[in-house]
Amino acid sequence: MDISTFIFSVGAVIVGLVQVAKTTGLPDRLVPLTALLLGVGFALAAGSQHAIAPAIDDFQLILAGLTTGLTAVGLHGGVKATLGQ
Repeated sequence: MDISTFIFSVGAVIVGLVQVAKTTGLPDRLVPLTALLLGVGFALAAGSQHAIAPAIDDFQLILAGLTTGLTAVGLHGGVKATLGQ
């Protein structure tokens, strides 16, 4: 799996997990931090299994995770604004 596929597929999972966390009481101010931590966590986990790319280093994994988390936060905010919530 390449990095762009990882970002798109895991980004949707992070949006779902953040929404579940919000329904269980996560404050809105912690949503971006939660998404970033989930993104980095998923990237490091996938990298340790060589699921993203075998030759990618930890710095690139962290950047992919940050990008994924930021994408998820933007997607979550966009959907929220579109639905008027």
